Amino acid sequence: MSNLDKSIISTLAFYDAVGSVSLTRIELCKYLLRLGNAQNTASFRNFFEHIDNNWDELSKRITRYRGFYFLKTNPHGYKRRIHTSKTGVK
Repeated sequence: MSNLDKSIISTLAFYDAVGSVSLTRIELCKYLLRLGNAQNTASFRNFFEHIDNNWDELSKRITRYRGFYFLKTNPHGYKRRIHTSKTGVK
């Protein structure tokens, strides 16, 4: 697993811990946590290609549904994000 994979999983774990929030690809790239000395300065295109090319490895720990990414351990990741967006209620 690459440092970028670990950063992706760590970012999703952080947002899961602070409120079970799922993220879009753009949000995931924008808010990506940098681990250790890693600079992870991939462009959006390279970041998206990395996710697509390494999905087999990433899918062991994360899920994507209708453009949102969240941890497999969070079965309500998508539903909570949509509900919050529609109602403004957390």
